[in-house]
Amino acid sequence: MSQPMSEAQSCGLLYVVELFNLEKEVENMKRWQGCIALSILLLVGSQVFAVEIADCKVQLGRLELDAVVIERIEVFLEGNGAESVVIGIRSERRKANVEEGKATFYRWEVRREIGQESFVMKVVALDPFGEAVARKDHKVAIPTVSLGGTVPRAKGNISWMPIQIKESKIAVEGPFIKGYFTFSAKCGWKFIILEYEIQNIGTRPEEAFYPEYGEIATGSYIYPAWEPPAGLLSEGYVIRESTPQEVKELIGDRAEKRELLPGETARSCVVFEIPENEEPMEIKLNGIFPIISLGKKPPTPEEVAKEEMRSLLKSLSQRFPDLEPDELLTLFNELLKELWPSWEEG
Repeated sequence: MSQPMSEAQSCGLLYVVELFNLEKEVENMKRWQGCIALSILLLVGSQVFAVEIADCKVQLGRLELDAVVIERIEVFLEGNGAESVVIGIRSERRKANVEEGKATFYRWEVRREIGQESFVMKVVALDPFGEAVARKDHKVAIPTVSLGGTVPRAKGNISWMPIQIKESKIAVEGPFIKGYFTFSAKCGWKFIILEYEIQNIGTRPEEAFYPEYGEIATGSYIYPAWEPPAGLLSEGYVIRESTPQEVKELIGDRAEKRELLPGETARSCVVFEIPENEEPMEIKLNGIFPIISLGKKPPTPEEVAKEEMRSLLKSLSQRFPDLEPDELLTLFNELLKELWPSWEEG
């Protein structure tokens, strides 16, 4: 039979229980203090690392038909916590530190496809641990001018406007010692002539500006502005003296007007030579900053494939003129299977 606890034992037991309860209360207080501290840290952290990419400014330095040269990129940030900025264009990445809320990048050459009107920069702001705190896609337009559009101040107070393009079998070059001469295009080639107009938009007489050099892009290739490689001794051309009408149409005012009065206009041309089976898409002239869009786009892969098939079918019909349509079609499909093993009829 158990003995009843003495008064001293009861007091000791009560003390142990109170001590245990006190330790639990201290533990709970520590836990709450930890939660409060973590909440404060998260709140402060969210304020410190609240970063926004406010703006991106891009300064283009040079345009070419197959490249865009960027002189300077400035990325402006709002908020604190970003240590650096990374920019990606296509597969290339570059990194710059943030100073006074701005990251600056210098001279970047970007490859351009024929007909491409813009490209996208992927901008990411990073904290000191390399974690992304802000992202933004920035679209950069590539300056172009269409036929009938205007480049306001191409040179000084001279505005420049492309008027039209036309195909021609002849081009005029000169002046040589004996004047201007007409060249007939080489076999399998044609001349593309860009006609343009310039105007003095200033208040004083200005020297006329006639750009003559540059490049033209077709769907696949780029060709330089034409000039006879050996002057009047150039081979492959039929050469004769030009008529006054040919000089007027293919040289324009460049033959006479060297200065323009305020408001006065003048016209001239730039000549290119390309293969007969290609079509002009774009032109870039020295001294004219925007790319001149001719309103045409490069063919899609599907269009290229269709054209190749049409050419093959035409070649077969000429080579085997006695075949019936069904026999010709059967031969056509057999050749396609050899060229493209995955080809299926229909």
